[in-house]
Amino acid sequence: MIYSLSKDDYMIEVSSLGAELASLKKNNINYLWSKTKPWWQRHAPVLFPIVGKLKNNIYFYDGKEYSLPQHGFARDSEFELIEKTDASLLFRLITFNNPNYPFEFDFFIKYSIAPSGITTSYRVQNKGDDILPFSVGAHPGFICPFHAYETLENYYFEFDDDESLKRTILNEGLLTAHSLTILLENKKLPLSEMLFKDDALVLSGFKSKWIALKSENYALKVSWDNCTYLGLWKQPDAPFVCIEPWWGVADSETHNQELIHKTGINLLKPGEKKEFWFNIDITD
Repeated sequence: MIYSLSKDDYMIEVSSLGAELASLKKNNINYLWSKTKPWWQRHAPVLFPIVGKLKNNIYFYDGKEYSLPQHGFARDSEFELIEKTDASLLFRLITFNNPNYPFEFDFFIKYSIAPSGITTSYRVQNKGDDILPFSVGAHPGFICPFHAYETLENYYFEFDDDESLKRTILNEGLLTAHSLTILLENKKLPLSEMLFKDDALVLSGFKSKWIALKSENYALKVSWDNCTYLGLWKQPDAPFVCIEPWWGVADSETHNQELIHKTGINLLKPGEKKEFWFNIDITD
């Protein structure tokens, strides 16, 4: 089922499948990737309870082996709408006994509209008697180039801080021991197909609190709540770019596959809850 919400200049549509944002409009113009074939067939999936890949698609917990697909199962699971106001939609994952994730939890996703844009909030609560290990992340795709007269090379990422970026190199979706330093020029990183030739840019250790996708006639800003990793990705020659705030990351090639030892994992004690958010603001 698709739910819609309009306020001020913004309108969003959200699918109950994955509680995935399906459109994001400002002044009746959609900026979110529309799943145009033959390219990526998602809009903005939610990544939970893992971000990225597990080594060999398995993990160990309490002496047992489990398997999860890349980015977890939430993106392919049904959510229920539990609250709607004039400015927000609140969804809860319809919980079930998942044999490959043996934990008791609640997972909520809230979309809020304000003059400053669309805020997506995640809330995870441990309902069990054991530690709850999890990661969560966003994966929104944005149409790029946006205007028919533009090319990808007309665009650039602008960062909040004029800093050096650490990019960890991926090998078949896993983190390697190799990294590159990306130097910004006046806070800017120009876009090109070559930038993404070795898969996604997985950034860590950054100071910036936001990143903007810009051209001469376009500006879209994504800000976040202390995310520990940032993914930047596009398919070769596809007319979209993804900006992905993550609170977690893929396994490394040398990981021991123990879930509680996973890099970037969040650990909640019984009864605890934790919230995360990011915001999308269209300013062109």
